[in-house]
Amino acid sequence: MHMRQTMNESPSVIDQLEHDHLTLTRLVEDLRVAIQDVLRGDREALDVRDELGEFLSVAEEELYEHFDREEQVLFPYITEVNPEAEAAIAKLEHAHDRMCGAMSRMARIVEQDDEGFASSFDALVALFARFDANFGRHAKEEVALFRSLGSRLEPAELERLRELLAQI
Repeated sequence: MHMRQTMNESPSVIDQLEHDHLTLTRLVEDLRVAIQDVLRGDREALDVRDELGEFLSVAEEELYEHFDREEQVLFPYITEVNPEAEAAIAKLEHAHDRMCGAMSRMARIVEQDDEGFASSFDALVALFARFDANFGRHAKEEVALFRSLGSRLEPAELERLRELLAQI
C-alpha cells in the first residue's frame, strides 16, 4: 500500500515560509503602532518617517525577490502539476501586484520633502493599510495552498515542491 507523505508531516518547509515573513511581519506590526500613535496625536507624522523608510527598504529587499522567484519558478511548477491551483495562484499573483504597488506609492511619499510628506500622510496611511491587509491575507493563503498541495502530490512532485520552496 502506497501512502503519500503530506507537507504537514514535514512542517519545516511551511515553518520556513512563515519564518521568512517574520521580520517583515514584525516591522509591519511596529509601523502599525507608530501610525496609530500619529493618528491619535501622540507623535508627529515626521517622527515616523525613518521607520517607514526602514520598513520599505526591508519590504522591497525581501518581497520583490521572493515574489520574483515564486512567479518565475514556483507558481508555474504548481500549475503544471496541479492545474486546479491556477485560480489560487492567480489570486496570489494579484496580491503581489497590490503589495508592490502600495510599496512603490509609499516610497514616493516618504521621498518627498517634509511638507509634502506631512501633507500626504493620510494617503500614506491608506496605502499602508492596504499593504498590511494584503500582506496578512497573502501569507495565510500561501501557506494554506502549500499545505493543501502537500496532501495531493505524489512523492516525487512533493520533493520537487520542497526543493523549490527551499529556494524561496
